[in-house]
Amino acid sequence: RIRYDDAIWCTEGAPQAWLAQSGLELDASGFLRVDEHLRCVGREDVFAAGDVASMDGHQRPKAGVFAVKMGMPLSANLGAVLKGAPLQRYIPQESFLGLVGLGDGRCVASRGSLALEADWLWTLKDWIDRKWMYDYTTGLPDMD
Repeated sequence: RIRYDDAIWCTEGAPQAWLAQSGLELDASGFLRVDEHLRCVGREDVFAAGDVASMDGHQRPKAGVFAVKMGMPLSANLGAVLKGAPLQRYIPQESFLGLVGLGDGRCVASRGSLALEADWLWTLKDWIDRKWMYDYTTGLPDMD
């Protein structure tokens, strides 16, 4: 037995089984291979973004920060296809600050092999999340 105060169960993203039957190009882990325009490799008419996508030449962990940042370029490229305009190139950032709220006003931050837990990190996480959501929603296309 090992004594502990809290346990955090961390898992890794896994591809959905149906991807193997999709006929689309998959990486070695079973995720959809996409190019720098978020098109599925070998297809001009199929796009993918988020955890289901694995970008050739830019492997990143399955983390929300990478998934959500694909949203705007995906939207831009879908619109570009409909308008016959050039596609936008997207290269994901190489590193990220992980902030995990513990549900009690505390937060754990991690970047690379460094980790820190503190109450004040929750305030930082909340500010970053709210700023990102504000910036993200103001950048969405007009749906009227």
